[in-house]
Amino acid sequence: MKILVFSDNHGSLTELDNVLNHYKFDRIFGLGDHEVNRYELDDRNVSPVKGNSPFDDQDFLTDRICEIEDFKFLFTHGHTHQVRYSLLSLSLFAIKNECDIIFYGHTHIAKIDEDNGRYYINPGSIYLPYSPSYPTVAILDLNKNILNIKIVDAITFDVYKEITIKK
Repeated sequence: MKILVFSDNHGSLTELDNVLNHYKFDRIFGLGDHEVNRYELDDRNVSPVKGNSPFDDQDFLTDRICEIEDFKFLFTHGHTHQVRYSLLSLSLFAIKNECDIIFYGHTHIAKIDEDNGRYYINPGSIYLPYSPSYPTVAILDLNKNILNIKIVDAITFDVYKEITIKK
């Protein structure tokens, strides 16, 4: 199964469409601060969560938890978990909900962290990146108990960070 996770497109769909034209995905998750009409995400089969932008659809979930294959995922923008300051609140929420893989946005900084067998992944920003300075997304290849996660440049598809997790 191939999954796309992106965050913080802030009204632009150009970079997202570039990725969607390059790969075929089984699932697509958006981590908030979309600032586009809901139907534009629906047309792209995006399962969104709400960011802190007042232009995000207020009916979007704040946190989305789902089980895919052998992993339990949490998708959130992260602002309600204060991820700009630390991952403590997000970590406590993930532990309470028994999540293995946690995706969050908000900071516009692409990174992968591990703590006590839980993985915290920020795909960066697809439109207004801080670090790296180019737009990034996360691409997941999932086969039952093996999950490969790549954070890639949304324009060139060069790999920025990568991890493989076995359950």
